[in-house]
Amino acid sequence: MTDKNDGILLADAIQKLFGIKLAKHKKFKEQMESLMRSGLIEYRKAPIEFTASSRNHKLIDRQQLTKLHNAVLLHAFFPMPKVITDIFSDHSKRLEQANVISLLLTGRNSVAGIGLLRQEVLRFLEALKSDQDLTVTRLPNPFQELPQLSFGGISNVMQALLLQSAALSDADSMIAHFLNDDLGQAYRLALEIESDQEIVNLYKQRIIEAHNAASDFDNFLDDIFNQ
Repeated sequence: MTDKNDGILLADAIQKLFGIKLAKHKKFKEQMESLMRSGLIEYRKAPIEFTASSRNHKLIDRQQLTKLHNAVLLHAFFPMPKVITDIFSDHSKRLEQANVISLLLTGRNSVAGIGLLRQEVLRFLEALKSDQDLTVTRLPNPFQELPQLSFGGISNVMQALLLQSAALSDADSMIAHFLNDDLGQAYRLALEIESDQEIVNLYKQRIIEAHNAASDFDNFLDDIFNQ
């Protein structure tokens, strides 16, 4: 294990936390590197010894390991790093996403082959809805195996839910599409949905606003290039 003073490499950190060799899972490795680039996990650079390369090691402070652990579990639900960053920085967003997970997973023991530990899902949601500091308190792991390790093209819960779209309500599908970064399909569903659930209406409004903003920007670019 590569250990420089009080820093630890990403691959070593993942093995320490989850017993997973990152090098054996290319897609998961790319996802974790993207999470690092988002700035959520702090690291410092250290020169690679005995080489003329200008590349550096990225060393994670060991005090960041709990935050990394929780970020990996949240990434299994929310593939976009910004959503995870918001969960750590904004408690209202954290509660919102906890309610989304609760809405989508109620009564499920598995999702398209992703095994869920039912009691751990409940403990995970309880902790996520609490005031516990996610940089110092580890969330329970609700998975039999991390979804990111799948070799079948499914790497998060939202993708898995969409595979079972026939069993989802339109509201659940709308939210899952949006959180899987498919704004177009989420918008089409949002236009049709009427609901008395606060979380559903919140996402409906957010999706319509995001779609309108994207359309306005596209029109702005068209105007520039057509001048």
